[in-house]
Amino acid sequence: MRFLITAFLLLVPTCCVAQGIPREAWSVETSRSPGVRYLFGLETDVIGKDDAVRWQAADGLVSAPILTNPRRSLFLTGSFRYIGLDNQRNTLPPRLIDTSIGAFGNFGVGDLSIVTFFNVSMKSDADAFVWDAFTINASVGVRVPIDDEWSVTPSVFFSTAVRDSGGFSFRYIPLPGVNFAWKPSDKFDLEFGLLSAKLKWKPEDWLTVQAGYTFPYGGSVRVSEQPVSWFRVTQFFGRYSDRYILTGERWPDDHLIKLESFAVGVTHEFFVPLTGEPGGAQLAFGLTYALGLGGKARVWNYVEDDELFELKTNPAHTFALSISLVFGRGG
Repeated sequence: MRFLITAFLLLVPTCCVAQGIPREAWSVETSRSPGVRYLFGLETDVIGKDDAVRWQAADGLVSAPILTNPRRSLFLTGSFRYIGLDNQRNTLPPRLIDTSIGAFGNFGVGDLSIVTFFNVSMKSDADAFVWDAFTINASVGVRVPIDDEWSVTPSVFFSTAVRDSGGFSFRYIPLPGVNFAWKPSDKFDLEFGLLSAKLKWKPEDWLTVQAGYTFPYGGSVRVSEQPVSWFRVTQFFGRYSDRYILTGERWPDDHLIKLESFAVGVTHEFFVPLTGEPGGAQLAFGLTYALGLGGKARVWNYVEDDELFELKTNPAHTFALSISLVFGRGG
């Protein structure tokens, strides 16, 4: 079940929600530039069962600036993901699909900034139309500067995402939140809230460290080295989870599949300038290898909190090819 690696590391969409918490709150993979990727994995055995899985996948991400004023910015985003599965015992869905469109903006009002986010996504096996497979997310916050280094952002978040398991659900209920940000210099940026945190640190011009985590869904760490303008190496490690609503006739009502894995890997990127200007647009060609550990898939009823089955896999090997559009020093 090699797909368990890349469903989290290599196929993360721009805007996606797990039980009402935006993925960009923790996944530094969401900082990837617009582009397309093709991924595949070698056949992997299922632990304790006479079964094996192989897969291939593709995804794409686009982003269009509408407003680019330093005081007023607005971006439209869209993403698509397709994972095709070949399961010997036919116990898993043959495909998983994730589509997403959204917008995010930042609007200055005096010393304050209004931060907004809106997203509509569909995540399922795409066999039938089911309302639970669609999620609408929206948030609005006000960033208030405390001093030259600190700021605080109280916000309200709304989501129609289904709960992961039985019990009380905050679905359709606007939830308050608060995030703090500390930026002592252009080389260090830390944001954290009640359940999430993310960090970006550039101790040197050629070295970047990124990390993020959201409880209880997972997180990741990325370390990038770019010794020359045309080449960058990125190592990554993390724990990841994702889920899809199951809609086909073979599945009972109110069931979903949840994918979980630890993964470690490396990406090599080669940059080709499209303009002669410093910081101009570049094409980035990437080669990625990832090793997945502790991968598993759980299928269960998210209303009754009743598990249908669980599969665990041996360590799995994934490869990816990517083309993306970046700006500046490698993006």
